[in-house]
Amino acid sequence: MNGMENMRLRVVTPIILALISVVVTTVLASNEPSGFRDFDWDSSSDNLKQKLPRANEITDSIDSSANYRRFEVNDSIGDIPVTIRFYFLADKLQAVELEFLMQYYKQLTMIFKEKYGPAPESKYGILWKGGQTTVLLSPNQYLKPANGYATITKTGWAYLGWRRQEEIRRAAGKL
Repeated sequence: MNGMENMRLRVVTPIILALISVVVTTVLASNEPSGFRDFDWDSSSDNLKQKLPRANEITDSIDSSANYRRFEVNDSIGDIPVTIRFYFLADKLQAVELEFLMQYYKQLTMIFKEKYGPAPESKYGILWKGGQTTVLLSPNQYLKPANGYATITKTGWAYLGWRRQEEIRRAAGKL
């Protein structure tokens, strides 16, 4: 990646994220989730380990804070294989991230629209925003291989977006 592409990535990415929140925001359907699957927001990591013992704790150098923990498990949504990451801050579930192959993006879009209701689409993704939960389904155009991502977060929790940007910069050789 040359210097111009790196500069463009560093400048364009925050603008794209801002546009996503302005352009494609809609209210979640009345069945707004209060977490992900069997895990409510603020559930403990012990609860996760009890219900999903195959989830592995991931440690990395991006955030070595004792208050931050991340767990990862390979699973599926219907017949779509996904990697699920659970993010805890102060031992309370704050966010979930799904990573999947881009070949499943359209199929997941249909599943999410059925679950969360209609939402406008843009090339940057689809965003449902409710009072307690925000859901973003997005194709990833920056990392190779280009996987898709979905984030289900406790509304107002911006930490996951920051982490994703750090990972993008790290992959681009900027950290």
